[in-house]
Amino acid sequence: MRWLLPMLAACGAPPPPAPSPLPDAVTVDAAVEARGPDPELVVTVTAPAGRSWSLAEPTHDQVRFSGRDERVEQVGGRTVTRRRWAVHGPPGGHRVDGLCAVVEGSADPPPCADVLWIDIGVKPDRKEIADIVEPDPVGPGVPWAWLAAGTLLLGAGAGALAWRRRTAPEPEAVPVAEEPPHLAAIRRWEALRDDPTLSDHDKAVGLSEVFRTYVEATLGFPARAWTTTQTLAHLGGLDALPKLNVPRARRLLMATDRVKYAEVPPGESFFDQLESDLHGFVDATRPRSWDHEEGA
Repeated sequence: MRWLLPMLAACGAPPPPAPSPLPDAVTVDAAVEARGPDPELVVTVTAPAGRSWSLAEPTHDQVRFSGRDERVEQVGGRTVTRRRWAVHGPPGGHRVDGLCAVVEGSADPPPCADVLWIDIGVKPDRKEIADIVEPDPVGPGVPWAWLAAGTLLLGAGAGALAWRRRTAPEPEAVPVAEEPPHLAAIRRWEALRDDPTLSDHDKAVGLSEVFRTYVEATLGFPARAWTTTQTLAHLGGLDALPKLNVPRARRLLMATDRVKYAEVPPGESFFDQLESDLHGFVDATRPRSWDHEEGA
């Protein structure tokens, strides 16, 4: 009966936190921002790159929404789309529902943002908020109903697992996936760095090409065809890119440009410093889904 003790403890404990969204999931978030006399509704849809979806215009009986702009960014294999609407209507609090994205080819329920309240011309009463008192905590009793249900589910799960093992077909051979861009970037740079036949100039040219190829694959713009100035300006304008990566990219591109074009000889620790910037940029921007592909 020792197995009952962990089950009793689990039943009395609070539920575990909700799991993080799957790497291939589409998520919808909505928020209200105060800009100027009218608030703005901002809806953010995050989806795997190449996944098609549609988002209906927000509607409300008393509130009018006028579209302002849309911004699309690609970071780490995911596309982040932000749409803004100016909100006009009578003073008061207005509830907005139905901010959902219809994902093409998906049979699952559409992902939706949480219920949103938009306050127009109304400021919250700070005094009432301060007067709110949290209720006293109530200790949980013994959840006998949950205990019985858990026991039945455990038995049913064990039976289903045994049946599946007897009837499951032989697994098919899985084709070998292409090397993820972040692994390719690190491997290519290490090969260049350790090649004794290459000059420092050749290594600087190769490092710049490795970095631009990785940026092009993960952030979705032609970094290999753009100049350093164009590339840095685009990176600086990406809202979804962690800002620490902009100075990393600037150091790496400008240092290799000096060697490539001005033929400035690199110092003793030149490539060590740039390698640190390369690793930091790649680790901050690579898609987290690649962790599963690598078996991490």
